[in-house]
Amino acid sequence: MTGLAGDSKHNTDMDGESLVPLLTNPAAKLKRQALYWHYPHYYATTGPVSSIRQGDWKLLEYFEDNHGGKSLGRIHWVAIIPQQQGSGLAKPLLTAICKRLKELGHSKTYLTTQSVRLPAINLYAKFRFTPVIDSDGDREIWEKLQKYIKYPLSF
Repeated sequence: MTGLAGDSKHNTDMDGESLVPLLTNPAAKLKRQALYWHYPHYYATTGPVSSIRQGDWKLLEYFEDNHGGKSLGRIHWVAIIPQQQGSGLAKPLLTAICKRLKELGHSKTYLTTQSVRLPAINLYAKFRFTPVIDSDGDREIWEKLQKYIKYPLSF
């Protein structure tokens, strides 16, 4: 990481702001509102990805197409803080996210969740997200969940 120990000549040409003060001083603050970075690497679980982090918000843009030739937007860990749950924020938040992904050129959007998150699954079903069934076990889980979901699912 730029700004840490190492070749001092290398550290004189920093592009951006050193994060060292944030790691060494809990009271330190960034001089900007957001962080931007790009990982141009291939890993077992992902390909190249860019990210913007601003406050509690994180936007990821994946540059590899691993979805049957489609450019899919991804929703990752959207949550309403416990004090605000039940106040009607989830639907407008998901609406804004889906709209933004469409503006970015994604024709479809996907997300992952856990089967215990029934309120979230009901919201996703209301937005017409459908489960991806990759195995008999997936089908069994979704068939059991169906009775708790208020909106019809197609799978």
